[in-house]
Amino acid sequence: MFSRTNHLPHPAVITIFAGVGLLCSLMCSAPSSSESQIVPLDGRGGGYIAFQTERHGPKEALYVMNADGTAQTRLTTNAGSNVCPAFSPDSRLIAFSSDRTGDYEIYVINRDGTDERRLTNSPGYDLHPSWSPDGKTIAFMTARDGNHEIYIMNSDGTNQTRITNNTWNDQLPDWTPDGNSILYSSTQTGDNGIYMMNKDGSNIRVVVNTSDHEIDGRISPNGQAFVFTRTSSFSSPRQVWRATIDGTTLTQLTNNAAVNEDAHWSPDGTQLVFQSDRDGSYQLFLMNPDGGNQRKISTAQGDYWPSWGKK
Repeated sequence: MFSRTNHLPHPAVITIFAGVGLLCSLMCSAPSSSESQIVPLDGRGGGYIAFQTERHGPKEALYVMNADGTAQTRLTTNAGSNVCPAFSPDSRLIAFSSDRTGDYEIYVINRDGTDERRLTNSPGYDLHPSWSPDGKTIAFMTARDGNHEIYIMNSDGTNQTRITNNTWNDQLPDWTPDGNSILYSSTQTGDNGIYMMNKDGSNIRVVVNTSDHEIDGRISPNGQAFVFTRTSSFSSPRQVWRATIDGTTLTQLTNNAAVNEDAHWSPDGTQLVFQSDRDGSYQLFLMNPDGGNQRKISTAQGDYWPSWGKK
């Protein structure tokens, strides 16, 4: 995501662009406990959405809620930042990154907040986990080698393997539905662009790379399209776009003077969830895949990085 990936040492955050932290940490109130008691976390509205939030202070906590925005439930209570949640294919587990030990490492936790365990332990931060469609492998970006590279590992943290090896930054991996390829963001030409590679790092090909910055590609469940964030400069508004999987047809989905980014598909491919600061602080919104029917589903200040799991 653009706004949060530009400055260290913040979360989801990790320097995709040099400089520009556009967001101040905000402290805000959580939703009322009465709502959580009245509405169960049962996947109503089309599944579950995990996200990170600053509603308890500048250190992000992980939350999960029903896809209609109800039953917002806190999952982590440690003193660190807990960011970049990613649902497993069966939605039982959430992979995420946390700096509770001083450096961002990858953890997994059950959807109900139980059985948390650590997967990585490296000298550089590990961020943005992404599950393979069969749930057996997790791709992630890491700075353990100095710059940003993409690794894969077994879902229990074993067999951590580097699949990119470049002088530029490769980051933000996302699997194709067949599990054979990985869409990712790269600065290999200077600007951020969207690329595809085989799951072993071979056969790298350009998908979208213009004079603008394109980043954070997320593939549709049917594998025919992906959404991404585009901006012309660090200080410009950021918009969500959709592209055919080969990058030949591009459609702008948001069009305002705000930051709109980090779009993720619903499991059935009929909706998108994304974050926007159009109302003064970052909150989560839904929209149709054509950009229609945009509506807010979170009202606390500082909600980011959604991941949508199936019911």
